[in-house]
Amino acid sequence: MPELTKADYIRVGQYVFLQGKWRITGGEYLEDKLYKVTKADAFSYNKAYIIKQGEQGNLDLKDDLYLYPEECDTLYEIGVGMLGNGKLFIMIPSDKYYYYLEKRGIIGEVSTTTEIGGFTEEDIPPTEPKMLREYTVRDMRDKIKYTLVNPSYKDEKIVLKFTVNRVKLTDPTEEEKALVEQNWNDYVANGILRILRYPREGA
Repeated sequence: MPELTKADYIRVGQYVFLQGKWRITGGEYLEDKLYKVTKADAFSYNKAYIIKQGEQGNLDLKDDLYLYPEECDTLYEIGVGMLGNGKLFIMIPSDKYYYYLEKRGIIGEVSTTTEIGGFTEEDIPPTEPKMLREYTVRDMRDKIKYTLVNPSYKDEKIVLKFTVNRVKLTDPTEEEKALVEQNWNDYVANGILRILRYPREGA
């Protein structure tokens, strides 16, 4: 679930509300669930690719980059930055391209001449905290895939720089749930509650 944000990474003591159908547990969708953050630790993860002139490459965040957690109570908050002369396109579900608001438009096939919807180094620099965030959980409903496009007249080295924040989630107590519900808007405004929205089916 891509998000553009200038917020700090999720930290211990915050609450996270997973809005929408994020994952499947026992054949049923788990949705609209509130969690409390009890642990958060981050590590860096870089991947470099040589994309030949006028070509593109596809990556799967789960099978190629292993950026999906294995534990049911873990959320990965993934900050994404890029170095190099290229464009990054996001697919979620893995057959539908996602375009962020400032560049949203109607396009056909992604190619080296596509201008609408792709992220460049200028859009997602590798500075911290990284602006482009992905969020993944175990048994996630959809796979997230990336398409790296080289629009240059020569081969280009493109480096994806990830900051992976491993967030441990627990069920809040009934008292904590009541407190969050009573102070919902204030908690959101003050960063105590983070709402992560999964794209609706068909969106």
